[in-house]
Amino acid sequence: MLKLLKAALKDRAGSLSLTITLSAVVIMVAGGIAIDVMKANNARARLQAAADSAALVAANLTTGSTAPRNDSARKASAMTAFDINSADLATASISRPVVEIRRVKSGLTAKVTFSAEISTTFGKLIGMDSITIQGNSVAANGAPPYVDIIAIIDNSMSMGIGQTRADQDRMLADNGVLGSTVSKLNGPCAVACHAPNEDTYSYYRNRGVTLRIDVVRAALLKVVEGIGANPVRASRTRIAVSTLEDTYGANPFTFTRDFRSAADKVRGVELAKVNGQTNLSRAFRAARLASRKSGDGSSPAKAIVVVLLLSDGFEHIERTDSYKIYSSDRAPDPRFPARQVMQNMSQKECDLLKERGTRVMMLNTDYEIPVKAWNWNTGEIVAWNRIPLKGDVDRIRVLLDKIPRTEANMKACASAPDYYQKASSPEKIELALKALVDFAYAKKSYLSE
Repeated sequence: MLKLLKAALKDRAGSLSLTITLSAVVIMVAGGIAIDVMKANNARARLQAAADSAALVAANLTTGSTAPRNDSARKASAMTAFDINSADLATASISRPVVEIRRVKSGLTAKVTFSAEISTTFGKLIGMDSITIQGNSVAANGAPPYVDIIAIIDNSMSMGIGQTRADQDRMLADNGVLGSTVSKLNGPCAVACHAPNEDTYSYYRNRGVTLRIDVVRAALLKVVEGIGANPVRASRTRIAVSTLEDTYGANPFTFTRDFRSAADKVRGVELAKVNGQTNLSRAFRAARLASRKSGDGSSPAKAIVVVLLLSDGFEHIERTDSYKIYSSDRAPDPRFPARQVMQNMSQKECDLLKERGTRVMMLNTDYEIPVKAWNWNTGEIVAWNRIPLKGDVDRIRVLLDKIPRTEANMKACASAPDYYQKASSPEKIELALKALVDFAYAKKSYLSE
């Protein structure tokens, strides 16, 4: 192009040729610069998208127990997101973005500022080696939504099982229970002792045995106290706590913003006094009748409704129960076949709740089915399958047949895959429950600039 220009200047006679040549040069340079500018605009769009992604990541990290709480973690996550989304811009010299986290009463904002130099091809002809591009993105994560939480605790007698295999073995090995708090007919037990009037549970607890109901109660108590200790969440939350046994009474769910009284309610949770009251459909129906249609959480009147079940998901119901839904996956109770049914729950009430927008959450408090039992005939502790068919041993057989399908059944009831958690150890039950509660408050960040 420069050679063409010099040749034209030497030809003084060709003024018309000079004019045409200069015009051609200007047009060609302008066209080339336009291409450079287009390339720079495309790069800026890519970097803007990377900044948007980084800002959303920084603003949307939860404050739950398993997520980073500090701003450094948010900034590091934003940097990673920016790098991933800008990695293939080979012609750009990108400066490290600046990530700013600002906390306000309504939540927080995350601002990501970027700059880069885009090398030119045609701009170099006029001394423009690069084009500078800049931009920023701001994402906001406001205060948590208004939430109504209904917590249902399975306090059926199977929750009186020893929490660990060691607890179960200790229960079975304690012959002191014979003749004192349990009749000789029943003998020591490790699951569903079914002698509440004789207070077998206190007997074992006083001897250092941890029952599954104790672990679940402790985990829920920490969650309730945690909400109460968070002023923002506490001001936007109502909670109602009830046991399966309570759902047989009138108005089992009473909402409160007093988290001290809610904590006291949890502390008072004990095992049911009547066998055969594990009717999850009844509990879900009571929760549906006690709650309004779930909203978007923008106001108390539009609160997000959450139903949280803490249970092994297996029903044991009375045939005479005034509200029951039989499922196809059921069997008569081997001990009281004419009175009771054991089954994996029906999905009907789950579906009715979800149709109202309710976030149905399930914590499967999985437990180990005992491998040993008391042999009433010989007074020995042996493998349960060596005992003649009788009472609770028969029930174990039903559980072994049905429980492999319980997990899928509970997953189907939950409103979303993340709303189902399964845990057995005290630590994992606590973490799983906290994760579910964090999901209850989940609110997506949005780009504000």
